[in-house]
Amino acid sequence: MFFTWAAFNAFQYISTLFFQEVQDISPLQTSLRFLPMTVVGLLVNPIAGFLVARANVNTLLGVSAVITAVAPILMAVISPEWTFWSAAFVAMSLIPVNADVLWTMSSLVICRAFPAESQALAGGVFNTISQLGNSVGLAITAATCNHKLSI
Repeated sequence: MFFTWAAFNAFQYISTLFFQEVQDISPLQTSLRFLPMTVVGLLVNPIAGFLVARANVNTLLGVSAVITAVAPILMAVISPEWTFWSAAFVAMSLIPVNADVLWTMSSLVICRAFPAESQALAGGVFNTISQLGNSVGLAITAATCNHKLSI
């Protein structure tokens, strides 16, 4: 979870910089480009919950990781002249898949693996690790991007 959330938030940060600094798009238009993430996230969570009892968890996590890995590759090769629909839309749609599948699977595993009296503690530790991943990922990305932008 730590590394998944760190990478997810780093992707969001760098995508924001790409849209606003490279493509010179307004903050409102940039925000609209993040809507596919919300829609996909809303769809992936119930699907992952449905599939967890019907498929191998490791397979689900592996497939979702491969799907999500396409997003940064697309953003790495994107040209500033391309329209949003040519590559960025696909990248923004694919990036939340692994994070949402992993969150759903991990939450269910915590519920199954721990006795009722310690599930709250396990969930709290899980959430803390996720938030630390957010913080560390954003900190490293911001420090790296700000250093590169100031050159």
